Amino acid sequence: MPIRNGRAVKARVVGVGDPVVDGLSRPGVTPAGRTLGTGARQAAPGSTVATILALDVLVRTATTALSAERVVTDTTTLTWDWATAGQAKANVQGAPWAGVTGRPTTLSGYGITDAVPSSRIIATTAPLTGGGNLSADRTLAISAASGSAAGSMSAADFTKLANLASDSFTGTASTTDATVTTCGSYTVPTGKTSVITATVSGHKDDHTQGLGYVLVGAFRNNAGTVTQIGVTTVVVPVKDDILWGATFDVSGTSVRVRVNAVAATNVAWTTTAVVTNA
Repeated sequence: MPIRNGRAVKARVVGVGDPVVDGLSRPGVTPAGRTLGTGARQAAPGSTVATILALDVLVRTATTALSAERVVTDTTTLTWDWATAGQAKANVQGAPWAGVTGRPTTLSGYGITDAVPSSRIIATTAPLTGGGNLSADRTLAISAASGSAAGSMSAADFTKLANLASDSFTGTASTTDATVTTCGSYTVPTGKTSVITATVSGHKDDHTQGLGYVLVGAFRNNAGTVTQIGVTTVVVPVKDDILWGATFDVSGTSVRVRVNAVAATNVAWTTTAVVTNA
């Protein structure tokens, strides 16, 4: 006779082929979805006796036939699925994330293969500043422009620059005689009036003679036709030879700086000009 909780209990004889309900053999009774509990035994073919022990088994409803069964019920986070014979499936739903143990700490731990890892770097070069790896928020900025470095410009500075309608040009030339030669030119924009201030210098190859002129002229472009307004003003006419000269002329839509020296004289010429457009 088996012993349970210190007391002798009766053994139940299970016949071969008898159904088992809630761990107990009940001849002639159809089991209502119940199966043999863990550890319960049924007589094998040819055997005549099986002892049902007082086991810790899971059941849907309590039964007086067992003394240590565990009755399971559905809750808001745990429901039981008894649809498959011989199995009791626990479905967990709505469990708080903080209550989940053994959580991964890496993308690979979650099985994610298409995300950007925090080890990636945002690299910057001047004038862009900031950057770094993706383990934290990053702020990118553009440093302010200066006389020696590129950078950003304020709206006020942009407006000031846009309204500063100035341009410039330079030119060089060489002459060996009195032929008039172009030493720099400027194309007047359509629909604009350009005031050009050109500084012209020239020197003989042996540096025994030279010229210095500052020319001022106004020109307008009306539908592609450029004309001079008034005449050219020579602000500073300085020269060793009275025959040397510099002036403006118009060729198409361009204003040219024209220079000349004298025969049998090698002269190098340079022009630097500032243009104000309106």
